[in-house]
Amino acid sequence: EAMDLREFRRGDDIITQGDEDPDDTNFYFIKQGECATLIDGVEKHRLVENDFFGELELLYSQPRQATIRVVSDGATCWFLGREAYRKIMTRTFMQKRKRYTEFLTNIDLCKGLSNK
Repeated sequence: EAMDLREFRRGDDIITQGDEDPDDTNFYFIKQGECATLIDGVEKHRLVENDFFGELELLYSQPRQATIRVVSDGATCWFLGREAYRKIMTRTFMQKRKRYTEFLTNIDLCKGLSNK
């Protein structure tokens, strides 16, 4: 579940809108640099250090919804593949569910309920 680091140059498209490449199903986290979010070629938003992108395609197995282009002199991104991302998200969900269940079992009104 380790993240890898990748460097990009100004003008590089990290992901491209419409892509369905199964070899590039990564979640990206910007360590350094600035990127533009382009939808149908129009800039909609800027992403900077600590911003992330690519999670929708991982969760829903759909084409890329935007192009992410490096607009600073360069950018460095951590990235995580689909399977590692899903494992982390599943583990996080299960941890939250356990906390909620423990909380609810301590409420008098809920003590007789099944957790099924």
